[in-house]
Amino acid sequence: MFLLEKLIKALITLPAILSFIVLVGGYIYVRQDKKNAKRVLFGALVLGWYFCTDVALYMMTRPLIGGLHEIRIQDLPSEANILVLGGGCRNGDFDNPAERLSDPSLRRAIEGFRIWKHKPDAKLIFSGTDWSRDCNIADIAARMVSVWKADSAKILQLNPARNTREEAALYFQNFGAEKPLILVSSAIHLPRAIRNFKNKGINVIPAPTDFPMHHDKFRITDVLPDAGNFQKCSAVWIEWMANLAGK
Repeated sequence: MFLLEKLIKALITLPAILSFIVLVGGYIYVRQDKKNAKRVLFGALVLGWYFCTDVALYMMTRPLIGGLHEIRIQDLPSEANILVLGGGCRNGDFDNPAERLSDPSLRRAIEGFRIWKHKPDAKLIFSGTDWSRDCNIADIAARMVSVWKADSAKILQLNPARNTREEAALYFQNFGAEKPLILVSSAIHLPRAIRNFKNKGINVIPAPTDFPMHHDKFRITDVLPDAGNFQKCSAVWIEWMANLAGK
């Protein structure tokens, strides 16, 4: 079942979809229908351009993260737990834990530590396992921040969980719902995470980080392509698919 989930996830990414459209165009061209082949290939080009723009990124992310904003640490309750959700890792034999974490995981870990530094009585909990890379994200992040602060007794791990729904169930099983929970994750992932944890009766305080874009006003350069935007749009696309699947 896990391999099937990974296969489905791989097939519904934007690169896979655009590649499929290009293959269809190539097949039509080989079948001597050059007119329709050019239409399909031109459509793939337009879609590729669109998903490389700030316009596409804004249109896709706004419904997901509308209302989320950086937290004010002084407004957070001191008795809350802090849970940092994992967001992927990198392959490689690195001594530095930060090199093993993906950019989203690293940003989440830094934000969780930033909050914990001002709320030292709280428990700092890391979760996440990247099954495709045989990588324990929670352990890597915990080792990284334990070097930054000596009080490692309050740095805990929540393992193993394949998705956000399992993370919510595992957290509830281990820590219950009595204390409020400061939930740290990427902005685009946080709304789905909040829903899963609230379904367990947990009082969630969202702590978003890793915002995909930082401006709301239209600029003429927003229609120009940027390869980084395509990568971000791909991540947002996957998030929409996960929302539909209820994971």
